[in-house]
Amino acid sequence: ELGPRGFIQVWDTLDLDSKSILHGFHGSGVGAISFWGEDYLISVGTDPQHTIGLWNWKSRELLCLAGGNETPLLGIASYYGEDNAFFVSVGVNHIKYWRACACIGKAPQTGCPCRGEGTLLGKSGIVGNLGRLQTMLCVTILQDASDRDRHLLVFTGTHDGSVYVWKDRKLCKNIPCCANGPIFDLVAPNMGQNLLVGGGRDGILRVWEVRSSTNIKAVMKVELASMAPHGSSTNFVASSIRSVASRSAGEGWLRVLVGSAANEVAEMELDIRDTNKECKVLSDSIKLVVQGHSGTGIRNLATHPDFCEFVSVGDDGCLRVWDYERCCPVAAVALDGEPEVVEYSPISVGHLAVGF
Repeated sequence: ELGPRGFIQVWDTLDLDSKSILHGFHGSGVGAISFWGEDYLISVGTDPQHTIGLWNWKSRELLCLAGGNETPLLGIASYYGEDNAFFVSVGVNHIKYWRACACIGKAPQTGCPCRGEGTLLGKSGIVGNLGRLQTMLCVTILQDASDRDRHLLVFTGTHDGSVYVWKDRKLCKNIPCCANGPIFDLVAPNMGQNLLVGGGRDGILRVWEVRSSTNIKAVMKVELASMAPHGSSTNFVASSIRSVASRSAGEGWLRVLVGSAANEVAEMELDIRDTNKECKVLSDSIKLVVQGHSGTGIRNLATHPDFCEFVSVGDDGCLRVWDYERCCPVAAVALDGEPEVVEYSPISVGHLAVGF
């Protein structure tokens, strides 16, 4: 929520019932959130200090806060285990590891640096000579399967298209030029599955197998715009992947959702049974879940003179054809220019004109 009364709302995904509303802290809006364990939630504000808050979302209590950074924070990822709990924030020339001090929710602890007030303690990541401190747009956490102690690895996607791998707060591997442009999102489907899924400005979905902190193998890459949704006459017009989500779909299978800059959500299943070979997308699993215009609005609409169909053009440069009986898109194309008006021919069926 952006605006002068920013708040956070927690929902039950089954009955869509609101379980908690957290407000009264982020006055200028909320830029990022992450659940931390069962009871806690971390939030990042859009104020000049990009303040980080730690909440008990069940009791609606703000437990503590800390100044995040003067430059924008663009993502957070968290891990909450019995003997290890931390979260990582990334942003413009920024990566920092955070822990909650021992005084939070308890009596003041002797020797705690917060002096009994309760706070978040942050330490910057150490880049060293393997890379450079730059804008990091996304972050995720994965266990190192090759490590007997199962140390946690942190992966960040950078503005120059590289993936940075961090271990114990230090940059331990730089995978350069993974993408042609910024990487907007990285996710680890399941702890223990040792896969990393990501996408960015070049519109290519990528999957890596993480064998160790230094042995990371690319096992799949596919361009979203080249995919044909199963059972649909429309197509993807995306040139940029903005968000990715994934989870296991059974042993050897991975279900992935992709959100594009063109307001498209795609769903697909990946065959990951043999990562020694290139993983594949199951063609009949590709679905266009939702599609619409992006940008600030729709410039013009026109209805077909004979069929249950209308067409729209938006300031995103796309033309989309819709079936208004089935309430779904049936065709889409990216235009070379900024369309202003569109109109069907009343005589020549199937013809329409677009003005730029």
